[in-house]
Amino acid sequence: MTEDEFRQGVAMAKPHLVEALTMSLAQEWMDRGEAKGLQKGIQQGLQQGLQQGLQQGEAQTLLRQIERKFGAQARMHCQQRVQQADETQLLQWIDNILTAEHLEDIFQDDSSLQ
Repeated sequence: MTEDEFRQGVAMAKPHLVEALTMSLAQEWMDRGEAKGLQKGIQQGLQQGLQQGLQQGEAQTLLRQIERKFGAQARMHCQQRVQQADETQLLQWIDNILTAEHLEDIFQDDSSLQ
């Protein structure tokens, strides 16, 4: 039902209530739309936050592994690089550390993982 159809129906039934009912209904429709938009925004924000948290966790895991395998200096040397990497790169590096003999081996591209 469009707003005009609603107005016409109310005008025939209760002419003195047309404006009040129209405004009330319009406000209800807007509130419902805003609530859905707000809910969607919150859901997207939570999903982004979760993704960022997972990525930070992967970065911290890799840095811990680097420190355990190559020492604190190695961790400090590559900390910025690891923290700026995307999720795909982090996962590749986490896999690479398993066979790395040298620090630079971690950061080699391994196309078999893609």
